[in-house]
Amino acid sequence: MTVHELSYRMPASELAEWVEYSRVEPFNVAEVQMAGLLSMVSSYLGGSAGPEEFMVSRAAVPIVEESVPITGEALESYLKGII
Repeated sequence: MTVHELSYRMPASELAEWVEYSRVEPFNVAEVQMAGLLSMVSSYLGGSAGPEEFMVSRAAVPIVEESVPITGEALESYLKGII
């Protein structure tokens, strides 16, 4: 399914629920676990970096908190930026 098809098939409210769910329970579990391990190793070696510092997927796309629902072309470009 393309982003364009998704914008027609999935209501914005459901997309917002999936985005919130992915923040609470990340889809990339292996990366989250590895980031935790790297954070522990860093701490052992005297560093102070948290797990978020070692997550490649989070580094590329900053999390943007929106107070207004995103729709139309703005939603499509936002989703393309995530993917």
